[in-house]
Amino acid sequence: MGIQQMLLGGSVIEPTLVTHTTPGSFTETFIANAVNVAIEVWGPSNAGGNGSGTACLSSGGGGGGAGGYSYTVLTGITPGATLNYTVGAADGANSSVSSGTQAITTMTANGGAVGSNGPTGAGGAGGTATGGTQANTTGGTGNNGTGAQGGVGGVAVSGVNANLGNNGGHGGYSTSNTNKTGGAVGGVAFYYT
Repeated sequence: MGIQQMLLGGSVIEPTLVTHTTPGSFTETFIANAVNVAIEVWGPSNAGGNGSGTACLSSGGGGGGAGGYSYTVLTGITPGATLNYTVGAADGANSSVSSGTQAITTMTANGGAVGSNGPTGAGGAGGTATGGTQANTTGGTGNNGTGAQGGVGGVAVSGVNANLGNNGGHGGYSTSNTNKTGGAVGGVAFYYT
């Protein structure tokens, strides 16, 4: 039990993790008896690029970039206060957390970039992040296509209390785009203590 809770005779909560992976904009309401909240934001990953050519002339597309990651801890929060958050849809949108009735520096985790199409097949850049008080980390860059093979997507950033990041999509092989995959949604997590 924290000192503040002992002095005020408040209830103690078990650490509670709330995660969001549905794209769109919503409101988070701080849960009863929470004193602190750790907030994590992941940008969405992006798709791999298209392959080009056929047979011996095949070239692979580049892998897509992973989304950025932002992390903030708020202490002494008021249960029932709110924050606004957005979960970015796959393939290029951003995720964010901003002030509601609780003031906060806006946290933004940008989506990764799409992999380039063959024959150059460059990997997409990882998304950047801003606003976190504890961390702002760029997502992994996708790998270049190598010859006929599509590049592997960039690696997602691991979180502290949750892991809602997704790797970038795989680049396609030849004009048939064998093995090509799309990006995936971002995520937002609130860890209450």
